[in-house]
Amino acid sequence: MRKCFNPGWLYSNNRRRHQRRINQAMRIINKGIEKDELWRGRFVVRTGATNFIRDKESGGYLEVELLFIDKRTGFIWKTWESVNSVCSFGGWHMWHMMNRFITEINDVWTKEGRDFLYSDKTDYTKI
Repeated sequence: MRKCFNPGWLYSNNRRRHQRRINQAMRIINKGIEKDELWRGRFVVRTGATNFIRDKESGGYLEVELLFIDKRTGFIWKTWESVNSVCSFGGWHMWHMMNRFITEINDVWTKEGRDFLYSDKTDYTKI
């Protein structure tokens, strides 16, 4: 697993720095799913609404609505997270959320079955 950037807590009152960090993390997650031979870009994560909270003493932080999307079914899971909590360990937390979306929340393995998943050769990167 490639680290998404220099891990660590981001202390900044510059909203754009926080936004760039989450965008970079999402880009790496989406590229990883796109290159996966089983999923071929079927699942993506995007940002929805954002909320930047300024703190004069320790810098601000950005709260982001993450949208985990299944392109085949159109199912969307929305969750709110802080950019620092998602990205401070090199993006591991976001990979964990994507795995949870696929296996538990969307429950792809039970709903569609192993045979269908391995036989489906649709390229979802074009959708």
